[in-house]
Amino acid sequence: MTLPKKIALNTAFSAVAKVTWTLIALVTVGMITRYLGAAGFGKYTTILSFYFLFAAVGDLGLNQIVLREISLPNAKEREVVSTAFMVKILFSLVLMFAAAAATLFLPYEADVKKGIVLACSGLIFSSGYQVLAGVFQKRLTAFWVSIAEMIGRIANLAWVFGCVALGLSFLWVAGGMVASWAATFIIVFFLAKRTVGFRLTMDLKLAKRLLVEAMPLGLSAIVTFVYFRIDTIILSIVKGPADVGIYGAAYKILENVSYFPAMFMGLMMPLYAQNVFADRQKFRRIADKAFGAISLLAVGLFFGIFSLSSKIIHVIAGPGFEESAGVLRVLDLAIVGIFWGQCFNMILIAANLQKKLLKIFIICAVMNVTLNFLLIPKYSYMAAAWVSSLTELLVSALSVYFVFKHYKYFPNLGPLLKAIPAGMVMSLLLLVLVEWPIYVQIPAGGVVFLALAYLFGAYSQEDIKKVMGIS
Repeated sequence: MTLPKKIALNTAFSAVAKVTWTLIALVTVGMITRYLGAAGFGKYTTILSFYFLFAAVGDLGLNQIVLREISLPNAKEREVVSTAFMVKILFSLVLMFAAAAATLFLPYEADVKKGIVLACSGLIFSSGYQVLAGVFQKRLTAFWVSIAEMIGRIANLAWVFGCVALGLSFLWVAGGMVASWAATFIIVFFLAKRTVGFRLTMDLKLAKRLLVEAMPLGLSAIVTFVYFRIDTIILSIVKGPADVGIYGAAYKILENVSYFPAMFMGLMMPLYAQNVFADRQKFRRIADKAFGAISLLAVGLFFGIFSLSSKIIHVIAGPGFEESAGVLRVLDLAIVGIFWGQCFNMILIAANLQKKLLKIFIICAVMNVTLNFLLIPKYSYMAAAWVSSLTELLVSALSVYFVFKHYKYFPNLGPLLKAIPAGMVMSLLLLVLVEWPIYVQIPAGGVVFLALAYLFGAYSQEDIKKVMGIS
């Protein structure tokens, strides 16, 4: 099997799995929103925000560094994976106790505090399987992780369904998150152990080197949390759970969509690491193709979500969340920033320029926190949405700037410019067909967009042949 075909097949398989578990996750969200209401879902979202805070601290930057290290020629994969896994597990245990201590100082009701402790108890599972994902990304078999995550989402759905059927409390519903992470961890752990044969041991010298190299990324993860999640925490303190619920319903859609560029760029990382210095011309060709694919997906999603935002919120969140549609239209801009940001951030990491990422994230975090504190008290969740979108667009713009400045690479904008008119026509079509059910509008819009993008030259017959492995 040719390398392009292998990448394409694994991307397609992973994408199908991601789409499936994204739909499962959205069904779960819909069940929770309808069961808990805006205020209850606001509490649920607040708990998740604190989980992501401690998960960001526990990231340590190791996930991407491990992928880069094991993708290098003559890499000592077993030693790297074993050491990184043990570091993450041990640090997760520390963070679990830190989360419990932190709740003593938080201005929330008792059930929210207990929920934060409960969610953070799942760190050992989520952190553990994420560092093992590089084993599969290196081999272009990341679909195994996607399948494991899909099974985890099914476990969460079953758990929540049981809670609703039995009329259990809010805390029982929150426990489904931990069940999801535990199921995914068990599958990824045993698959990775069979693939690499890693051991539950740690090389202290190697651990120190990995942590030092990963430090900029680890700090970046914390700073990224600040601009990605701090708005929810500020909302929960200043405005209360109902406003958080309205914002959280729209943000959940953005959150699930943002997995796709991370998945795709994770598959590209081994190729980037192998060619970024060894063969710059080949790297540029690969990066241009990746940017074209990312842009095609980003443009399609942007115009599709903008046109269908009210129906999407109605289907997913149900009654009582109508104002979330306006929030989603604003957050739609953030999707573009997230997709392009992932594309160029991965180039910075591959080119060993991860310190530039930290600079980018600090600049954006300062802007984000300042604007949120100034605007949320007056404009609530709409302010949070606009600040989030502006922040993501600034991240992508700065990433492009640093890649060009330090690596002298700028992407071919042709596919992007040709995809935009296709997206505009699709958007008009969806507005004309507004009376059609959404389950008909989405596939119809997708077919029209891809057909027009092809006619406009956003992708070519040669690209299709490469994907199919014909050439």
